[in-house]
Formats: sequence, C-alpha cells, structure tokens
Amino acid sequence: MKLDNKKKSFDAHPAGQFRACLVDETPLKVIRTRFGEKEAFRFVFETDLKREDGSSWCVWSAPLTPSLGEKSNLRKLLRSWLGRDLEENEGIDTESLIGKPALVVVAHEIKDGTTYANLLAVLPDNAPNPVTPSGSYIRVKDREKTGDAPASDERWRDVVVHVGVNKGSKLGDLKPPQRQALLDKWVPFLNDFATDEDRALRKALEDSCGNQPY
Repeated sequence: MKLDNKKKSFDAHPAGQFRACLVDETPLKVIRTRFGEKEAFRFVFETDLKREDGSSWCVWSAPLTPSLGEKSNLRKLLRSWLGRDLEENEGIDTESLIGKPALVVVAHEIKDGTTYANLLAVLPDNAPNPVTPSGSYIRVKDREKTGDAPASDERWRDVVVHVGVNKGSKLGDLKPPQRQALLDKWVPFLNDFATDEDRALRKALEDSCGNQPY
C-alpha cells in the first residue's frame, strides 16, 4: 500500500475538543453559493491550545448568513452554543457574544493535499474559569488595511502556486476559473498564522481576480 503524506501549506488547528471563546464576527461579505450570491460572515474562536511560541490557536466557522430562520446554520449554531433555542420573535445581537466562552469541536478535512480545520460544533462551557481572549487576535474590522497593488500591476502573474493540484505553476499560467477556485476555496481558510508564502499567493489571487475573497 502506497501512502502519500503531502506537506501542509499552512498550519491547520489540531483536531479535537477545546475550550475557547469568541473573539470575532467578521464583517459581512458577499459569497457565491449554489443558490446564488449571499451575504455571510464568520465566527472566530480563540482556543486554549497554545502553539510552541506560546500564542493561541484560532478556528473559523463556515460562512454564516445573518438569518435566524428555523433552518439557518446560524440558528443551529446558536442553539447548540446557548443550550436552548431562541424563543418566538426573540432576536440576538451577535456582537454581544464577543468574549463568550464555548467548547468547540474541530475536525480535519483534506482537499487537494491541503489540510483544513473545520468547526464541527460549538457547545456551552459553564466551567467556573472560562477561557477569555488573550488579546493577541485583532478583529478584522480593526486591522489596518495595507495598500493594494494597482489594477494594472501584473506582478501577480509570476507568483508560484504552492498548494493543490497546480502546485509549482505560475499564477499567470492558470485559467481564470482555476484562480477563482483558489480564491473561493483556499483563501477563506487562511488565518493570522499564515506563512509569508500564503500571504503572497492570497494577495496575487486578489489582484488577478479583481475582487476580495471571503
């Protein structure tokens, strides 16, 4: 039996159950789904698991649409996390959840040789010593924006892809659908601990596709 253990292009949060707290709800952005374009955001949880350098790991939820409909993924997540369902006509300010503790279950998924961390469940954590934000995570809305390259800048073409089936190819040699696939399916899983190589590819993808990923 021949097994291929491909190198991961960035660090995925280890799998398992961890104590955590919510540190961000990202700004709404338009994403493409099989039902058309929709606005969505992500919850970001900082866990109590530490890296070798002492920093905390973070894990991102799947995109969530701002709907409390009975079948919405946001309502299902809140029901699991709060330990109860929302009452009829009961609303919620998700911003008020920042800092709230939780137990999170993380599982790994491998796509095109890259390992991603999926947030499978968010559960209540009623322990007397809850996890609190370390302060190292900076919310997306508070981050200083770096200057984007002009639209006419073609330097993105020479950036080499280091993930997936097109690993080793220059971005300029890929067809637009291939670049868009990387933008839609790989970039959303990057986090604050992405490597310089990851960030360079992300920036090149944004420049090549003329839009911002989510």
